[in-house]
Amino acid sequence: MLAREAAGRADEAVEAAENLLRFQYMVITAALRTEHVTDCRRLLEHARAAVAESERLLGERERRFVQMRREDIARVALARGLDDTFQVAGPRTQGPAAEGPAELPGSPQAEAATWARTALKRLPAIPTYAQAYDPYARDAEKAADRALALIPGNPGPEEVEGWREVCDLLARYAAKRLAGGAIARGLGEFAQATWKEQTLPHVAGTYAGVGWAYDRIGDPAGWARILTELARECFQSGDYTRAISCQLSVEQIAGKIGDEAGQGEALSAIAHAHLLLGQYERAVQFAERAAPLLTDANRPGEAGRALSTLANACHSLNRPTEALSAALNAVSLARSADDLQGSVAALLVLGLAQRDTGSAEDAATSWRSALLIARRVMDRYLLNETEAFLRSMGHLPD
Repeated sequence: MLAREAAGRADEAVEAAENLLRFQYMVITAALRTEHVTDCRRLLEHARAAVAESERLLGERERRFVQMRREDIARVALARGLDDTFQVAGPRTQGPAAEGPAELPGSPQAEAATWARTALKRLPAIPTYAQAYDPYARDAEKAADRALALIPGNPGPEEVEGWREVCDLLARYAAKRLAGGAIARGLGEFAQATWKEQTLPHVAGTYAGVGWAYDRIGDPAGWARILTELARECFQSGDYTRAISCQLSVEQIAGKIGDEAGQGEALSAIAHAHLLLGQYERAVQFAERAAPLLTDANRPGEAGRALSTLANACHSLNRPTEALSAALNAVSLARSADDLQGSVAALLVLGLAQRDTGSAEDAATSWRSALLIARRVMDRYLLNETEAFLRSMGHLPD
C-alpha cells in the first residue's frame, strides 16, 4: 500500500487501503478468540495501526466503516479486560442497526443472553446467500460477538445451565445464517457458487465461535452438534474438504466422551466425503473404522451406509471381491434397519460388484430391486439418480 502511494499510484493505494480495512475484521475476531491476553493485545495493536493507516488514505469516503472497526477494537479490548488505550475516540456510529439493546441487565449472563437475542432479531427473516456483504448480517454478527465475549471459561456448576441457554440462543442464530445455503440451492448456479465460495466460509466462522462457546462451558456434546450441522451444510454445498475437517473434530470429541455412535457416524461421513473427492484409499480406511463402531452401537442403518461407501471405494480401486463382501453386508444391514434409501445405494453397488465378479444375472436382479425400492420411496431426487445410473449401465427397463 505504501509502495503504491510512493510510486504515485493513488487509485491502487486507496483500493489496497479498503482491502486492508476489511481484513481487520478477521484480525479483530482472532483477537477476541485467542487464548492469551498478550496475543490479543498484539492483534488489537496491529488492527488499530492498520485502521489508522487506512483512514489516512481513505479520508472521508469510508469514515463510517473506519469508525465501525474502531468500535470493534474497543469492544474486544473491553471484553478481554485490556486498558482504555483501545477505547473509541470520536463520534459513535449513528443509526438503529449499529445500536445495542436499549437496556442491558446487570449480570454478564443476562447481558450475554440479551446480545444473543439481539443477534437473532437483527438477521433478516429470510437469510440471504450473500451474507458476507449484507449490512444486516454484519450488525447481527457484532451482537453475537458481544455475547460470545462475555462467556467465561469453566463456569461454576450453578452457572452452567444459564450459560448453556446463551449458547443455545447463539446456536439458533448460527443455524439461521446457515439456512442461506438451502435458499442458494433453489436459486441456481450463481447463487450456489456465491454461497459456497464467499458466504459459507464466513458462516463457518460463526459456527466456530459458537462451538468454542460450548467448549468453554464444558459441553462437548453441544460442540459436536454444532460442528455436525456445519458439516452437513458443507457436504450439501459441495465443500467436502471443510466437511471432512468438521467431522474429524466431531470424531475426536465423540471419542473423548465415549460416544461410539457419534464417532462412527463422523467416520462414515468422512469416508463418504473422501469417496466423492476421488480419494478412495482414504475412503476405505475411514469406512473400515466406521462400520464396526456403528454395529457395536446398534446402528445397523448407519453401519450399512458405511459399508456401501466401502464397497464403492473398493470397486473404484478394482478390488471386486472386497467390494462384493462389503456390499452384501450393506444390503443385509439396510434391510434389517428398514432403511429404504440405504437399501437402494447398497443394491446399486452390489450390482456393480456382482458384474465385476462375473455374475451378470445377479447384477441385473440387484439393479431391478433397487429400482423397485426407489419407486416406492417418495423421493424424486433418489429416483432420478437411480434411473440415471441404470440407464448408464444399460439396465433401465421401459
